[in-house]
Amino acid sequence: MSDDDKNIHHPTGLTTTNQDLSNLGSMYVLPADLTLLYSRIHVDCQMAVIQWACFGEMPGNFIQALLRNDLAGACARADGTNISLIPVWALLMVNILPGTCWGSKEKMDIHAKRRALLEMPLDDVDWPDCWAPQVERVRVMEKRGDFDRRAKSG
Repeated sequence: MSDDDKNIHHPTGLTTTNQDLSNLGSMYVLPADLTLLYSRIHVDCQMAVIQWACFGEMPGNFIQALLRNDLAGACARADGTNISLIPVWALLMVNILPGTCWGSKEKMDIHAKRRALLEMPLDDVDWPDCWAPQVERVRVMEKRGDFDRRAKSG
């Protein structure tokens, strides 16, 4: 049996072995640097996540479902690319996003209210290196005042 016959390749780039599947669950072999996986998330989705975490800007329905921990809702709203990236999204949420901004609708509501009053500095989150251009775009938007709700509502 060749190595390819022993391995199961997922669209996310993760690999499991048949032997792993015989245990209690499948074990993913993750790359040492998750940047490769995170870079597969579309630029527009990266921007939406950054804006959500730092400024409370509500993302689209697919990302909202992910942030609420609504797997069925996320699957129903995912496009052809994002459906295969749901495990990568889960890694991103667990490893990068502050736990206060995802996990349930209630947490999302609280996060949105807090960010309306006090924005979180972009540098308070350890964004993946591959997202640096999007972080910089959001930084420029912030300097322009695009997220200053107090000025807009006042």
